[in-house]
Amino acid sequence: MNILTILDEYTNSIALDKDIKMWCLNNYSQAHRIFNGVDTRRPPGKTEMPAIHLIPVNKQVGWELESIPHTMGVICEIYDENKTTETIDDVIITKYTGINNIEEFRKLIENCIQNVDVGANSDLENLRIDEIKIDYEAIEYFPFFRAFMEISFIKDLYQGDDPFE
Repeated sequence: MNILTILDEYTNSIALDKDIKMWCLNNYSQAHRIFNGVDTRRPPGKTEMPAIHLIPVNKQVGWELESIPHTMGVICEIYDENKTTETIDDVIITKYTGINNIEEFRKLIENCIQNVDVGANSDLENLRIDEIKIDYEAIEYFPFFRAFMEISFIKDLYQGDDPFE
């Protein structure tokens, strides 16, 4: 197994996920787009949102390891200029809908990733999610909202397994 096997499996799962697609259609009137990789010189524009990028981050191999760690990056992006305003005791509160929507979108993608049946793919046998780190970018590129998940996987090795796969 290699990091590309992981990227392919999760790309396909996210592409086929009905909850993600329905959420995107309901909130942004179009299905999500998936990119394997990121072109930081020409990132997707507002017409290509909602977008999901899957990228390899790192992998560790070696004879002394009992398991192989892999890390996949998942960038979730939306474009949302909308806001709501309410007043509480003469205080005006403005809420940008992108804040809530990027978290809902990210959580749907996380749920999809957690629910992938890795046992159905013999190349992913013994793979499990170890940790998910999440960062948000809701200021610098407004009205683009981003969430970045760094998902660490562990593949347990057994006698006879190749630790350099």
